[in-house]
Amino acid sequence: MSTTCEYCGSALAGGPGKGRPRKYCGDACRQAAHRRRLNGETPALPDEPHPPSADAPADPRPALRAGSAPRATLYGPSCGDELLTEIAKDIQDGARDLARLLPTFDDEEPLQRIAQLHEQLDGLTALVVGRARYRRVTWAAISSTLRISEDTARHRYTERFILRRLARFNRTDTALTTLSGLFSSSIASRACDPAEESAGDSETPGAPAAEPEQQTTPAESSGAAYNRLSPILSMLIRTAQLTNKDVSDKIGCSASYLSRILSGERVPTWDLTRRFARACGADPEVLRTVWESEKLSQKDRTPPPDDTPRSGTERLRAAIQTLHVRAGRPAPNDISVASRWVLSTGAVASLLDTAVLPHHAVLETFVRVLGGDTDHFHQLLADARTDTTRQQPFTRPPAQPSPAPPGAGADAVIKTFSKVLTEDQTVEDGRARLLQKLAKQTQPEHPADGTRTRRTFSEKLRHRPRIPAPAITPLGTGT
Repeated sequence: MSTTCEYCGSALAGGPGKGRPRKYCGDACRQAAHRRRLNGETPALPDEPHPPSADAPADPRPALRAGSAPRATLYGPSCGDELLTEIAKDIQDGARDLARLLPTFDDEEPLQRIAQLHEQLDGLTALVVGRARYRRVTWAAISSTLRISEDTARHRYTERFILRRLARFNRTDTALTTLSGLFSSSIASRACDPAEESAGDSETPGAPAAEPEQQTTPAESSGAAYNRLSPILSMLIRTAQLTNKDVSDKIGCSASYLSRILSGERVPTWDLTRRFARACGADPEVLRTVWESEKLSQKDRTPPPDDTPRSGTERLRAAIQTLHVRAGRPAPNDISVASRWVLSTGAVASLLDTAVLPHHAVLETFVRVLGGDTDHFHQLLADARTDTTRQQPFTRPPAQPSPAPPGAGADAVIKTFSKVLTEDQTVEDGRARLLQKLAKQTQPEHPADGTRTRRTFSEKLRHRPRIPAPAITPLGTGT
């Protein structure tokens, strides 16, 4: 292990004793040696001032290499700079909304806004670090500014990590593949070219630059540059004190896919979101509105070509369902009350079910109550009626037809029971039962108890001939 600097030859001060042995006395010597190796120069002392000795107080912020400040002016605007401005404006708007929400009595909404601001600040920090590394700012300067170690900064803010953080904020049609493509411009490429590095140092700051052949088109802002669902899911995991591995095992998805959901790269299905909420001990219905809003606001950058365009009836059905979801999925009774009972509950339910074409006035009242565009729905209704007259009625696809029931006429009955009716045994049994019934009707009943005996004896006494009564002679009389 050498005890002197490999560039200037001065003695190396004793370090903390951790990590690799030092080769240079400071950042200036290390960068000068790096430039010398790139240019193929012979070892020589640098023209810049000698680095401070070990006795001199060390500067807490390492000095940047010479010429870095003038070169920073050569970088033109790029897509990354536009994305930086967009995220910063979103953070500014979110901070204003948070300041308005703090005096209120709602405690859940400020927490959600703080979680969104935290995610935005992480993305902004990653993007600024990526731009600084693209412009050749050392890891020592970055780690000193962020108050972390140099190894932590180098291993945390990798190119893959930065691009993954920025994926949720990118609203352009161009996918983010490399940092050089994000911050590249013809001026920056010319300034960073090693062959023209010396020429770039000698140029004056006010000299006009050459016109680039292809200038990167700045991305147009298209709404808020953040995912509203992922911060809430991340907050649920932190509140439940669970790891991503535990949650992924409970909901039945891979840990990598869960990481993409939490970073905002993917929007999960409602079934997966419901399982996620239950795994974290939350109510799934609380996330329903946020999930529907995020699903509706999700923009597909490369929509698949629609070979079979939808009919007017299908477009009307989809528009009614979308309007109902955007309004918060109110119940039919609530819509009826909001319309001052112009719409009945049954009419609203039938309209939401979209089984038949609605009436013009019913659809107009429904759209006005939910805050939709009546002209747009009138056009959809007209198209649906046109398709109905030309093709088929506005109904759901019919179910599979059930087999037709057999006929109920006399011929069908005779045909069905022909075998039973033509059997001889059946006819004989019927005749026997009829004769037995007639015999029971003609014969008197013979009860098993003694009622018949007593009744017959009384009848005989009633019909017997009467005996004349004898004459009674008084006592004491004699002849």
